Amino acid sequence: MDTVTLLARALKLPVVELLELRRTAAEETGAASADVPGPGRPIGQWEPHDHPAGPGQSTSGAVGVRVLPGYVRREHDQVLSDVVAEAAEGHSGIVVLVGTSSTGKTRACW
Repeated sequence: MDTVTLLARALKLPVVELLELRRTAAEETGAASADVPGPGRPIGQWEPHDHPAGPGQSTSGAVGVRVLPGYVRREHDQVLSDVVAEAAEGHSGIVVLVGTSSTGKTRACW
């Protein structure tokens, strides 16, 4: 039995509706193909310049050059790095970043 089904049953939510939401999410992100398990895309398939916050300006003034805005590491970046390192070693964990639009949540994860 998959995770969505188990979670739906534990939370007493409609299993069929949640499975349909997962299928819809997979189709919208292009993850419906057999080589990508579950919803979402691997990080390597994302283009950082396509984020809604938009690309930064080239510091050299070159036309057509897309650069990401500068990023300043913060305390939570180390927490994220630690959780990713633990996951790479086979340990599970979860981190939730909360903030308003364009505060660096996606960049921190990137």
